[in-house]
Amino acid sequence: MMVMEYLLKYCARKLLNLVLISIISLSGCAGYLAARKERQPSEQLRMPPAKIISINYRIAPWYQFKQAACSLTFDDGTLDQYMLAYPELERRNIKATFFLITFFREEGYWDDYPVRRSLLSWDQAREIAFSGHEIGSHGQSHVQLLEETDIVEDELRDSRNRIKREIPWQRAITFAWPYWRSDDDSRYLARRNYIGARTGVVISDKYMERHDGIPSSTPADLFQINSLAAREADSNESW
Repeated sequence: MMVMEYLLKYCARKLLNLVLISIISLSGCAGYLAARKERQPSEQLRMPPAKIISINYRIAPWYQFKQAACSLTFDDGTLDQYMLAYPELERRNIKATFFLITFFREEGYWDDYPVRRSLLSWDQAREIAFSGHEIGSHGQSHVQLLEETDIVEDELRDSRNRIKREIPWQRAITFAWPYWRSDDDSRYLARRNYIGARTGVVISDKYMERHDGIPSSTPADLFQINSLAAREADSNESW
């Protein structure tokens, strides 16, 4: 009888312990779940609400939907461009490209027979470039590249390297053909050093030869970008 009572008491204590452990475990789980449930709304509140944006856009053919665009370029790098054109461009906040002949800068002049032309210096070229204008290449010596075929690559490469050496922050990536003349071979060589090159004409009728007044060189050919020379006889109306 005593043994039976002892066993019953022992089993009752064990059962009570198991019940207490189960209650503690369940209360812990309930507390954990309650804590998670309480945190979830605050976590959701921290997430930014989704934004629905309607996109309405147009592709502009020119900057700020202008009707057309033009670029101003100056060939040779003569002194009058620094003394006359450059100050006027600055006054009007217009940026241009100055294509320099690189070989005669130290001498200060270039014999463009029968005329001797004064040239701007490298210091003046650096001033122009520092003001935001582009400095491009017009070759080393302004030779007729269709005749001097053996030096075409030297003229293209060395003139660009000289500009990069004298004006390090300028990439010198555009070229203007001397006398505006080039052929397939010279344009092939130009592609090794430049992203584009300018050709051109003096007579406006030739410039407007193509249909609807499109300039006479194909716009898709970046190494025959057409230019029209400005002459003393030109006026705003003739342009």
